Amino acid sequence: MNGYYAGRVECYLTHALLAGGSAAAVNQTSYFACLDNLARDFQADSVDASSGTPAARSICLEPEGDATAISLLFIEKYRASVEAL
Repeated sequence: MNGYYAGRVECYLTHALLAGGSAAAVNQTSYFACLDNLARDFQADSVDASSGTPAARSICLEPEGDATAISLLFIEKYRASVEAL
C-alpha cells in the first residue's frame, strides 16, 4: 500500500482542491482519470528497472509463511494502538 493513499491525496489536491477549491471547479474527468491511472499502476505488473523485464509487484507474488501466524503477530503488535482508538 506504500504510496497508494498518498497518490490518492495527490490526485485530490491536483484536480480538486488546487483547482479552485469549489465543487464547480473540479474537473471530474481528470480527477477520475488520475485515480484510474494510480489504481492501474498500483495493481499492474511493474518493470524491473535493471533488466527491463516485467516483474510482479510483491503483493501479487505467492504468499510466504503462515497467514494465520503472521496475522496473530500483527494483532499482538498493534493491539494497544487499536484499543486506544
